[in-house]
Amino acid sequence: MVIMPGCVYIKNALSQDEQIKLATLSKKWEEKLLPSTVTRNRVYDAIDRFPNPDYLLKLSRQLLSEGNVMDKEIIVDAPTHLLFLQYNAKRGMGFHRDDSANDGSKLNPVLSISLGNSCVFSIKHIDTNEQIDVVLNSGDVIMFGGQSRFMQHSVGLVAMNCPDYLIPIIGKARLNYTMRYAPEILGKEEQYKIFDAVTYRNNINKTK
Repeated sequence: MVIMPGCVYIKNALSQDEQIKLATLSKKWEEKLLPSTVTRNRVYDAIDRFPNPDYLLKLSRQLLSEGNVMDKEIIVDAPTHLLFLQYNAKRGMGFHRDDSANDGSKLNPVLSISLGNSCVFSIKHIDTNEQIDVVLNSGDVIMFGGQSRFMQHSVGLVAMNCPDYLIPIIGKARLNYTMRYAPEILGKEEQYKIFDAVTYRNNINKTK
């Protein structure tokens, strides 16, 4: 489904088996999790420094190719970095743009994969500023590039409804795998491992 130019939503993009595979893989980097907020943890690094990077890159190319079929603004280039977020409560995050130094400066799409608990993902239409709400369930994917690359978006209420087949692996959490194309940051990841609350607040203020 094309929400607006450059923004594509794919419902049930990952099968149950694929979700289990991805969730199981993420257990291998749990020791790298750092607190982002009281209710959210994160890992940020180059994809090739995560376990099984070939699988992550293959999956990302597959999903971007599906998006490109729907909207040619979705560029099918391998992302360079993964931001892994673990939401442990109902709280999400406010409106912001992915335009920080480590988010990438090109129009290559941000690829976002959701596992576990559902959430309301809200965007502001690039032409009208109208708010559009999309419920992201486990296995759903949203990507935004081209005209929509720096759109405002937020993660609203997280519902504690993790599918039964994932609870033994991740508990009642929401996992988000955000892949971005930011080659200019390769080799500089260490300075972005910790969540920069000041930059985030400034980013939110810019969207108001």
